[in-house]
Amino acid sequence: MSDSYTERDIHAQIARLARELHSYEHSGKTIDTLLLAVTRQAVDMLDEVDHAGVTLVDRRGRVRSTAATGPVPTRIDELQGTHQQGPCLQTIREHTTVRVKDFGSETRWPSFVEDLIVQTPVRSALSVLLYTEDSELGALNLYAEEAGVFDDSVEDMAVALGAHAAIALSAAGRSEQFHSALFTRDVIGQAKGIIMERYRIGAGAAFELLTRLSQDTNTPLAQIAHELVQADFPPADS
Repeated sequence: MSDSYTERDIHAQIARLARELHSYEHSGKTIDTLLLAVTRQAVDMLDEVDHAGVTLVDRRGRVRSTAATGPVPTRIDELQGTHQQGPCLQTIREHTTVRVKDFGSETRWPSFVEDLIVQTPVRSALSVLLYTEDSELGALNLYAEEAGVFDDSVEDMAVALGAHAAIALSAAGRSEQFHSALFTRDVIGQAKGIIMERYRIGAGAAFELLTRLSQDTNTPLAQIAHELVQADFPPADS
């Protein structure tokens, strides 16, 4: 993370954003307007981030770009829609955070990456899942014009921003689903913390361990996290 903001500064910014989004609850603002507040804040808060946007995919696989801070995120979503591959789509399909260190050496989505390199200045990316309604899934996408800038600390901030993006959507009329989603994200965060402390590994490795356990056991990630937290902190009456 850059020296422009300390971790305390960034958490203060996130807290302020949360208050602003909460004040929108009865403002009648559209979902896209609320999400734009989040993506703009990401660019303002994190010097590593040059562009930000949100990708939404409906049940038919149709890709929609919103809350873009400029034309670059929109173009990237257009390319992902054309090729039906890319980091944002992988985040949505696999319900996981996707980090791209350097598109110049990226091999996961060859046709998409080839066009991205030619058509945009982006060289690294970070996509985190947004918990949206059942008919539409989303990803908060952060882009940099420099390779190798996204580390675990930036990822943690992106996850926090993703949580407050969920608040924005809740304020736009989807509160019941998103209160559950925020609780789920909090439980996953607690489970990550337990694994990090117990095995002395970083945040990214802890989340990967949870994800692999979920995949290996065919158990939802939220359930794995809940069981781990309950095992460490059982209810008082148990």
